[in-house]
Amino acid sequence: MAVGDLMDNDNNHELCLDVEGEPFSVSFPGGFLTDPNEDLNPDTEISVSAVQNN
Repeated sequence: MAVGDLMDNDNNHELCLDVEGEPFSVSFPGGFLTDPNEDLNPDTEISVSAVQNN
């Protein structure tokens, strides 16, 4: 697993997983990442839904 940032000040990070399957949620503990104002991230969790391409 890895978390990457392009350092382009958009406050988006890429999550790369090293296992197969589809996640149902993603959580991250607070205090590890910062936004463009250098504010630390809070504890975060979000549900993930699969997107199907026809």
